Amino acid sequence: GVILEGQIASELGLPSISSIEQIVEVAKLLELARFLDLNILLKNIYCQRAIKLILAAKQDGVKVNFEMGIHHLILDNSKCQHFNTLAKLYPPLPDKTLKALFLDYLKAGHIDIISSMHSEVIYAHKDQAFFLASDGIASSKHFLSLAHHYLIKNQTISWQQWTKMTSFKPALVLGLDNIGLIKANYKADLVLFDPNAQTTNDYISPYENSFSGAVTDVFVDGRHLLQASNSST
Repeated sequence: GVILEGQIASELGLPSISSIEQIVEVAKLLELARFLDLNILLKNIYCQRAIKLILAAKQDGVKVNFEMGIHHLILDNSKCQHFNTLAKLYPPLPDKTLKALFLDYLKAGHIDIISSMHSEVIYAHKDQAFFLASDGIASSKHFLSLAHHYLIKNQTISWQQWTKMTSFKPALVLGLDNIGLIKANYKADLVLFDPNAQTTNDYISPYENSFSGAVTDVFVDGRHLLQASNSST
């Protein structure tokens, strides 16, 4: 399949992706983690039932975390109408009802990690019939701006919640020491973000042409590696 099962898939006459394939895989992996006492990370979760299984397993003491892509919290599969291949993604975008449920899980603090789901996109690979077009949305450079514009500025979540899901929790899950927090004796891997600046969307993507907020500086282990040429004053 190439799009989530449901109304949009039926209207477009496209082969659909059923959520049952992820539900079965998640259930299997959770039981393996329980039996073998493993610490696991489940990536690219895109269906509600899978989230419910994960949350129930956590209650039972299974050591599991899960990650969701930022696009599944911002976009829905109505973007795929008119066979818009720029919104073709795997895992597929949710419908509007499912996206609203994902935002409820986000606000409740149930999502452990958010990723950019960055995928390099070549226009020639998108300028094809929907079935043949490449999956993916380029987004790594605009990850923070997307979060600010669509999730933080409207107070869906706070900056503290965002940094926990994109910095602290990933470091914790991966067992990395001395990173993920701004704290004494931690590595100074930092970005400076100007919420009053504008970021131009120079990627081929289904997003609008600009976002509010921009990264102005990047520090890695205390070294100033990047400074934007233009930021607001």
